[in-house]
Amino acid sequence: MQENQLDQETNMPTTTNQAVNSRDENGRFTVGNKPIVGFHTHPERRSNGRWSKETSISYCYRQLLAMTNDEFQAFTPITQAQRIAKRQIERAMKDNSESLAVTKEITNRTEGRPRQD
Repeated sequence: MQENQLDQETNMPTTTNQAVNSRDENGRFTVGNKPIVGFHTHPERRSNGRWSKETSISYCYRQLLAMTNDEFQAFTPITQAQRIAKRQIERAMKDNSESLAVTKEITNRTEGRPRQD
């Protein structure tokens, strides 16, 4: 296991020295300091932090359930949520033992869970 190395001039760990050199006396970043990693190096990781209904499975269920049979057959899923929703709806339309459980799952997500007394 690697230990923290000490800076020869300040006799402080180099990690602490790096943090001290890039900050002012109040702990704020100094002018011109650019962090080594962050959103500027990976803009694809940037998020506005808001929930998007288009990425939820419940939204995809509602979207697919509103389609006609022809539209549903022609629909090609783009996202994983759409792929999951389409597969679950296809499983619910089959006439077998698991279709009731899948139908319950879909209706619980689209209509809300029934009241449990």
